[in-house]
Amino acid sequence: MLLAILAAPNRAHAGLVFPNSDVFQLTPFVGAEVTRFGFAGLDSTGLKSGDYVASGITYGALGGFKLGPVSVGVLFQRTEELDTPQNLSLNLNKLYGEIGMNVKAGKMIAVMHLDFGWAFFQPGNAKTEEGFGGKLGLALDFYPIKWLSLGGGVDLDIQGFDTERGLIGGFGGTFVFRVGLHI
Repeated sequence: MLLAILAAPNRAHAGLVFPNSDVFQLTPFVGAEVTRFGFAGLDSTGLKSGDYVASGITYGALGGFKLGPVSVGVLFQRTEELDTPQNLSLNLNKLYGEIGMNVKAGKMIAVMHLDFGWAFFQPGNAKTEEGFGGKLGLALDFYPIKWLSLGGGVDLDIQGFDTERGLIGGFGGTFVFRVGLHI
């Protein structure tokens, strides 16, 4: 790690082709998500009234491009909930558009982003429920070389689902480690 810091350029440099823009960037990530479902809940037969907190492993990727300080992309995120009431299996998925503002500081770039789009989850063997979601987040990336970034991110998430048994709302947080490839 020390060698990477010493060999890094004096300033963060985005992309192989242009110094301030990425023709394409791919950022896979892995981490954890905590979600509180309210207005209704889940059990092994599907939906029920009440609320609960679930947490689990999350992973996915962001693909897009960056022009100067603005980045635009598409995010796919899947969370496999491990800690739910009655050990119910629950998969929470998101397919969002993302717009971000990038701020350089030396060898680091901070990305403040807003994501919004389609969210869906499947409780146990029940049918998949679809809805809308969004997130507001901050990522901090270190550039050891101009086409590679390493960093972390934190997001505040919210989702809403209109189901046959009523509304389900969810909110929570996502914490990830990310590796970016920049062309």
